[in-house]
Amino acid sequence: MAQKFEACVTIIGRHAPPWPSGITPRTVERYAGVTMERWDDLLRPRSRTGLLTLAEAETRLGSVASELGAERVKLGQSRAGRPVELVRIGAGPRRSFWYGGPHANEPLGISTIVELAERLAARPGLLAGDIGFDLLLCIDPDAYVLNERWFAPIINMADYYRGFYRQAMDECPDWDFPVVYRSTSGTLRRAPKLPETLALLSGLELSRPYVLNALHNAELGGVHFCVLGASDGLAQRLSALPARFGMPREEAMLDDPGAEPLAPGVFGLPDLTPAYEAVLQSGHEDPASLLPLGESAAAWCARFGTVTVVAEIPYWSASGQRFNAGETLGDLARGTARTLNEFAAWLDDFTVTHVAYLPMSDPHARSTLNAVGMMTRIAAGLGAWADSDAAKGPATSDAVARYELMLGLCLPQRYRSMLFSALTTAQAPPSVTAAAEAAFQHGLDALATIPCTAYPVTELIDIQLTAGLIATDHVTSSAR
Repeated sequence: MAQKFEACVTIIGRHAPPWPSGITPRTVERYAGVTMERWDDLLRPRSRTGLLTLAEAETRLGSVASELGAERVKLGQSRAGRPVELVRIGAGPRRSFWYGGPHANEPLGISTIVELAERLAARPGLLAGDIGFDLLLCIDPDAYVLNERWFAPIINMADYYRGFYRQAMDECPDWDFPVVYRSTSGTLRRAPKLPETLALLSGLELSRPYVLNALHNAELGGVHFCVLGASDGLAQRLSALPARFGMPREEAMLDDPGAEPLAPGVFGLPDLTPAYEAVLQSGHEDPASLLPLGESAAAWCARFGTVTVVAEIPYWSASGQRFNAGETLGDLARGTARTLNEFAAWLDDFTVTHVAYLPMSDPHARSTLNAVGMMTRIAAGLGAWADSDAAKGPATSDAVARYELMLGLCLPQRYRSMLFSALTTAQAPPSVTAAAEAAFQHGLDALATIPCTAYPVTELIDIQLTAGLIATDHVTSSAR
């Protein structure tokens, strides 16, 4: 159950102080087009858009909407009162729905949506056909703005973690959709908890899209995709995409290592039916309270026959990882499970001791307090998989990066950062904040020893835009 629920957890600024040692910016020749005649003009330019503040992105998308006479639909508002709006470009009945900002630390999709809209405005003839675009700029604007201080043309790892924020699991709008599961064991219901979820749900109900592009991005690793309802042909096209941009491909899921790929680097979204059944059979008087999150937007949208593509595009990739001769994948998974359990125990002890300085009104504090259970669930899933036949294979450098770096280093560093931020905001005693800062710096020092490649944001936008148009082209063409 834990492993299935954690399948949605993705592991996964200013330039002062300097980059941690071993991390260098990289520029590669971008792939200038794909064999999609309809969209070649749209893909030929190279992106010049960097990471945008919410205000900048709203202004630019609003300008496109005015220029094209696009329909603008107020779907709702965030918890802090920010508007959540859908911009509908083109009148074609085959809708391609794009949404950004699913996790607060994943801003790439907002820039990709702005880039797409501006390219469509420059080539309005592409909107004369049967395909239209529904663009929801950011589904959690309150969370998004908490990361804006580390935005830069190439993401500085030290600045990223110093300014890091990511919602608690139960505050992610696209995994808060209604759960209504029935079996011989009973009925399991969970209603959405967030107004942002209701806004996204309203937009999807209005659109009933042929394809849903959920624009995520990862921290460290390779490009990969999660899909629902996709054909083998689409999986193969997505699988080939990273190499065209000179980027590595992630060959296994971080927190669901036993997942069989549909094509290399392309995975199905998790089926939560076994988890729901386990909850119903738990004997708990309120089984729905055991659900750490709701249904996904992708699963909910499947009622329309929608094909969903979740694009995970990393800021950095590790290189040159070493592994011990004779070490297996299971050894790596067990070692990472121990690391996560040890960190969870430390975090639990620290937060229980200093809970007075971690008020639930602070989003950084809420996310930090939520992390203990999440870490132990991931560790349990890794530990169970480590004893499977699939884990008997030999360790590889990619597997070392996946387990020891992405899960063992990057994931805990998120919560060291948010713990320190919450304590600083609460003006905790100097001895308490100093202890949290020391833990944060220890993690940053460990990450600084890892040779990494850092990708320009413009390059990441290009690959995310191309993936979304491949999905749009494939699904709408197949539906004809």
